[in-house]
Amino acid sequence: MQPFTALYRHKIIKQMLTALNKIALILYKMKNIFNSLLIALVLLSFFTNCGKNETEDIIMPYGFDYFPTDSSTYIIYQVDSVLYSSFATEGKDSVSWEVKEVWDTQFEDLQGKTARTLLRYQRPTGNTTDWANIIPTVWYAVQDSNRAERMEGEERWVKLVFPIRENATWNGSAYINTTDPTLAAYQNWQFTYLNINTPQTINGQNFAETITVERTNNDENLVEKKLYKEVYAKGIGSVYKEEWVLNLGGNDITNPQPWPQRAERGYTTTSKILSYCLQDCD
Repeated sequence: MQPFTALYRHKIIKQMLTALNKIALILYKMKNIFNSLLIALVLLSFFTNCGKNETEDIIMPYGFDYFPTDSSTYIIYQVDSVLYSSFATEGKDSVSWEVKEVWDTQFEDLQGKTARTLLRYQRPTGNTTDWANIIPTVWYAVQDSNRAERMEGEERWVKLVFPIRENATWNGSAYINTTDPTLAAYQNWQFTYLNINTPQTINGQNFAETITVERTNNDENLVEKKLYKEVYAKGIGSVYKEEWVLNLGGNDITNPQPWPQRAERGYTTTSKILSYCLQDCD
């Protein structure tokens, strides 16, 4: 019986060792699975957080608040313009007026875009006629996730593109029919952003965050000069605008004077903010 007992004990021990090896292998595999799951959870958390940060970075700086169109808000501007013509006294006429722009009702334009009407009240500088007694000109504007457009009379301008980025460029006069001889001067006005989110003082008023839009192809040669610059303040809108479209007119390119003094045809216009209202406006 003794040899059999020893043999049986040996067999049992061998089976136990085999079972322990299998258990150890299973535990080892479970450990790898656990470690893999742990690594996967860490990576998932990392990429999820990165995704959140990236989304925040994309959404936050779009710059829609540089072109607000809230109903009843308004801005009053001082506008000074010089018209150059051979028919004018001394070759030019200067005019100045105040303009009040009031955002009004929302509607859908002919292109199916959500738009808002802009009521423009105008009076000569120094005139104290109540704004309520002035019949406004009606313009309108459209803003979506890609751009801000403004219909000024018969001219549809692309004022801003989103997101606002340094040195971004776009065709501001893309919708203007420049085959019309009276609008040919506006052909291919390329705009760009400068000085993004920087403070500026306009007409004695300080604005903490502004952007500047300029024409990249400001033409200047012996016979013509074109210039465009507009400054927008965050939460307010346009606070300054300067535009020149000038021509020599004759053939005397030897005129030694600089622009705009050498101009014989065209105009210069400057708009500066006087005051504004963003809430509880009547």
